[in-house]
Parts: sequence; C-alpha cells; structure tokens
Amino acid sequence: MSKTRKIALVISLAGFAVTANTLPSLVTWFSDSLSIPSKWFGAVFFVQYGGFTLCSIGIGKLQKRKDLPLVGILIFALLLASIGIMLIGTIGSFFALALLMMMVGGAGGSVESIGTALLSESDEQGRMIYTSQFLFAVGAFVAPLIVGVFMKLGSTVPRIGAIIGGFAAMVGVTVMILVLMGKEEKRSTANPDAMTTNLKGAYHGATFRWMFIAIMAYVVMESVIGSWIPTFLEKAYRFSPSDSSLMLTSFWIGLSVSRFFYIYFKKKSTSVPLDVHTLLILVSLVLFAVVGRHATIVSMAILMWLIGLGCGPVWPLLIEHCATRFEDMHLVMYLVGAGSIGAIVGPAITSALFGMLSLQSLPYILIAYTLVMALAMVQVTRRRTTVEAVGA
Repeated sequence: MSKTRKIALVISLAGFAVTANTLPSLVTWFSDSLSIPSKWFGAVFFVQYGGFTLCSIGIGKLQKRKDLPLVGILIFALLLASIGIMLIGTIGSFFALALLMMMVGGAGGSVESIGTALLSESDEQGRMIYTSQFLFAVGAFVAPLIVGVFMKLGSTVPRIGAIIGGFAAMVGVTVMILVLMGKEEKRSTANPDAMTTNLKGAYHGATFRWMFIAIMAYVVMESVIGSWIPTFLEKAYRFSPSDSSLMLTSFWIGLSVSRFFYIYFKKKSTSVPLDVHTLLILVSLVLFAVVGRHATIVSMAILMWLIGLGCGPVWPLLIEHCATRFEDMHLVMYLVGAGSIGAIVGPAITSALFGMLSLQSLPYILIAYTLVMALAMVQVTRRRTTVEAVGA
C-alpha cells in the first residue's frame, strides 16, 4: 500500500471520532428538548455502540474476500456518518435519535475495522496504529470543543450539528482525494514476521482471557467518561454546558498527548508502560472523586487532562502486547472485539447503576471499573514475554 493511502487511512480515524463523540455534549440539550431524563440516554449510547460492533464484526468477516472495495466502503461509511451528524439537530423524537445514532455507530465501526485491518498490513504496523489512534483522539476532542465554543457564541444545536457534520465530511473528501492520488504497491511475498515468529510465545488461554478482561474494562471506563462527563459536571458540579463540554475536551487533549508521545517513544517492553498508565488513571480518578466538587474550572481541566494522559496509550499498548506475545495473530482481532463489547455494555451498565444509585456516584463507578482493569492488568504484565526476555 502506498504511503499516501496509509495517510488517508490514518486520518479517516479522526473523521470517525468527530462523528462518534458529538452526542455526549448534547445530552442535556436533548433531555430538555425532548423532556427525557438524562439517564435514558444510556440506551442511545448502547444502540450506537451496538451498531458499531455489528458492522465491525461483519466487515471483519467480509475482509477475507479480496474482491471487496474496502477503501470505498470506508469512504462511504465516513460520509454516511457525517450526514447523520448534520441531521442530529433536526431530530424530534427519542426513538429517531436512537436510530440515527445506531446508523452513525455502524458507519463508525466500518471505518475503524477497515482502517485498522488495512493498516495492520503495513511494515510499520506499530507506528501506524499509534498514529491512527492519536488522530482518533484529536477528532474526539475536536467534537466537544466545537460544541462548547459555538454554544458560548449562542449558536443553535441544528447549526452546530451542520458544522460538525460538515467538518467530518471534509475529512471524508480529503481521504477520498488521497486514496485516488495514491497508487497501489505490490505486496512483498516475504513474511515480515519470519524473523520474529520464533520469539513469540505459545498461546496461553488464561493470559489471553486476562487481556480480554483488561481491554474490555478499559473501554468501559473510557466510553463512560466520553459519554457521561459533560452531563455529570452540569448536574452534579453545576458547570455550564459549554464549560462541561470543554472539560471533556481537556480529557481528549491529555489522551492525545500521551498517544502522540508513544508514536516516537522507543520502549523496551509494553508491560511497564501498561502498569504505569493504569496507576496514573487510578490516582487521577481518586483525586476526581475526593476534590472534584470543590474544583475550579482550571483545576478540573487539569484533572481531566491527567485522566486522559493515563488513558491514552492503554488500548494500543494492549494490542501491541498481544501481538508480540502470541504467535496467533487472530487473537489481536479478538482483543479488538473485546473493546467493542466494552463500548456497548459500558454506557448501559452505568445508566442502570445511575438508576440504582445516582448520577453523583459516577467518580466511584469509574474507580470500580479501573480496579477491575488493574486486577486484570497485573495478571497480564506479571510474566515477562519471551520477546522481552530476549531483549533484556
């Protein structure tokens, strides 16, 4: 695959992230406009990520057919998600909103599964995956930033949706142009893993199950932050809608900074970074629970930035850890699927917990999710892999 096409696939994740992360900052507006309790929007997030998972798995199976125009499907899906966000401000019922977000989620699942699958064929797999995840984070914080800024300027939600959808459509058009400019390169018949296969460990079911739990718990925690933090800050801590949206932006900035760092950071192993970032997430969330109610806008922005800094590289680090530990590369695909499951169940479980407890319990719920992730992470990283032992 040509370098131009690789760049196109990488930036497509930014467009996908913009469309996937627009709704959380608009939950309060929709709640007031439709006279629907905020906690009901967990159902909307559920169908959004349900559509994501179904399309992601479906595309993964279809990927085996070489005659499918995968890049064309990616561009179409990105433009479809953009149109959905353009229309979001015109929705007049809760059911219609759920259907629209299911379409947006399904399109997003297609974009991510195709982009990741094609990038995984690159001889610079690690760097390209970190770069794509960095740009995903950039797109994720651009969406609430646009919402927050234009709300402060007094723009209407239909207009904000048109702006965000238009931005995502521009990304889609850019991807299409880059794809048309790029030329396909012949694949090398040599196996790029031939020299490293003997360094990989055999499949250990227990270890992989802990990886599965770790990435699922992480995605549950991250998706809940992305879905509920603006609403929580408005309802529990009395932040304005625009400031709450900007706090979510601070989280995504921290996440982006740490992912950008790992594009260039030459690490000796994945185990130590996984342990360090898990600890940073846990400490930051404890601070959020203890001092959050008394935080100023600046101190809250710093707290959210620290949480994002901890979260940033966890997903790609786990993917890389699995790829370097096990010889069976299909296990990496299963791990990506685990993340999709976490994105589905996270908002739904949290919405149910809000019903039993209250919205004010969000910091403690996030700590509980992180403790599950930490327990699994200890099991994942406590044994050094064969690759790490050789490189030590």
